[in-house]
Amino acid sequence: MRYYRIEIFTKTTTVIESSNAGGTEKTTETQTQETKKEIYSSHQDNGQMNPGALNVVFNLAISFYHNTAWGASYVQIQGLPLKLLSQAYDFKGKHIRIYGGMTKGYMVEKDNYGLLLNGIIASPHGNWSGTNQTLSFYFLPEVFDNKREITLYREKDQEFSKSIELALKASYPEYKIVVDVSAKGDFKALLKHGNVAKNLEDFARAVNEQSEVYKTNPIRIYERNNTIFVSDKILGQTTQLKTIDFIGQPVWTDNGNISSVLVMRPDIGVNDVIVFPKETSLYGKISPTNDGANYYFNRGTDAGIRNNPIFQGRYVVISVQHLADYKSASPNDWATVITVSPISSEYVVDIKRQDGGVLEMGGVY
Repeated sequence: MRYYRIEIFTKTTTVIESSNAGGTEKTTETQTQETKKEIYSSHQDNGQMNPGALNVVFNLAISFYHNTAWGASYVQIQGLPLKLLSQAYDFKGKHIRIYGGMTKGYMVEKDNYGLLLNGIIASPHGNWSGTNQTLSFYFLPEVFDNKREITLYREKDQEFSKSIELALKASYPEYKIVVDVSAKGDFKALLKHGNVAKNLEDFARAVNEQSEVYKTNPIRIYERNNTIFVSDKILGQTTQLKTIDFIGQPVWTDNGNISSVLVMRPDIGVNDVIVFPKETSLYGKISPTNDGANYYFNRGTDAGIRNNPIFQGRYVVISVQHLADYKSASPNDWATVITVSPISSEYVVDIKRQDGGVLEMGGVY
């Protein structure tokens, strides 16, 4: 069963600084308060499906922050009252949180829904066309707050990772910052210097471009579960896909990149590793029905090839797109599209497993 939950709210963050008795150590604490919350969901609070749930349509684009060519994400809520549509501009600057996925049911072994994206509404508009009353939003990831400048200051001989960590902690005190850069990319500053980025997107692009200057591994910045990650390694979890997870077959989309359409799932993010299945699907399998030659019929002993995934092995996720039309009957209208790339020794130092261990890798997969 399809699941969604959309929360729209006003968010205020207060930064409280304190020091010890001697004034030698300072600590920073952030307090966040959410008010004026509006909720639209496919399910009631008790977990039962809501038969009166509104139809929602959304297209959520998630990628590394140095590569935001897809632009803003989009969501539309249908069937809202006219009074709310006429005041659509009041939603500008508010925060939006979208959950999605599937609940346990036909061909879904267990509940798999969760947070898809946190955002800030940039362009709201309401519309009334015929019998359709819609409220639409374009929004950016929450960390793309244009009011936050990021100052990167480097002392002589300071590691690149340390200066990045200090810069992000100063601009995003309410986020957890995880910086994990390999020794090759963690070069030291030759001179004392600094620069200012007007937002996180520009900062991520500048950090990523350092790899071209110093011939190091590309450093990527992304956010997940209220944590900002900075790394030239693969830090995400490993997910073993099954044949029934796919809608169609994976396909080549670019030089070295593969695109796969999956039943919507929130548990796969950028910088994760996915493993394509090896087994043959049990659904739609064609069995030989006569002794005719295989080239006379598109079936027979080679029929199993069509039921196997075209690609196998491990790949790193470089972008995720969630596509939804809640009341559409098409499986393509409740899907997660992932773009993956082969894992090479130049990109990965280690892969952290779900059990907390580290899987050493090298070569091309």
